[in-house]
Amino acid sequence: MGAAGWTSPNVPTGSRVTSDPDKNGWLGFGFAIETGAGYGLTGVQAALLPKLLIGSGKGRLYIQAGPSLTIGSKYGVWAAGEIGGEFSLGRWALTFGGGAGVLVDGSV
Repeated sequence: MGAAGWTSPNVPTGSRVTSDPDKNGWLGFGFAIETGAGYGLTGVQAALLPKLLIGSGKGRLYIQAGPSLTIGSKYGVWAAGEIGGEFSLGRWALTFGGGAGVLVDGSV
């Protein structure tokens, strides 16, 4: 479970006759901090991942990397990263991505 928020506004102005509200717009850049907590194979985990977002309109690329901590009977500090894409489909969004983590300190 986690949370992140970011937006790059590209709001069309004027009527449909004078502008194209369906146009993707221009390339935007954004920054967000994504946090999360959950239970995995190594126990309770918490993460704090700065996230760079490239793009605006209907689609954007995201790249994030940061620390992840395993808490409990086993202790571990991880370097985690992820890359993926987010696409807007009207009121719905499609997100896909992949990532990895490397144990920096501790044991699992």
